[in-house]
Amino acid sequence: MGSDQTSANIARHLGISVPTVRLHVKNIHGKLGSVSKVDLVLKMWQWANTNVRDAGDASLL
Repeated sequence: MGSDQTSANIARHLGISVPTVRLHVKNIHGKLGSVSKVDLVLKMWQWANTNVRDAGDASLL
């Protein structure tokens, strides 16, 4: 999602259908409360940044 992949490209890569990709993306949006792909990627980055710092290994950033 963060690299501007289309649902079709993701589906092809994972060997699943496009509607399945869209369903998973919709579920992720719902769980994280994001309103767009940009918002979703930002929330994921913030979560990862916070959790890596909490774990004490900032070298992963």
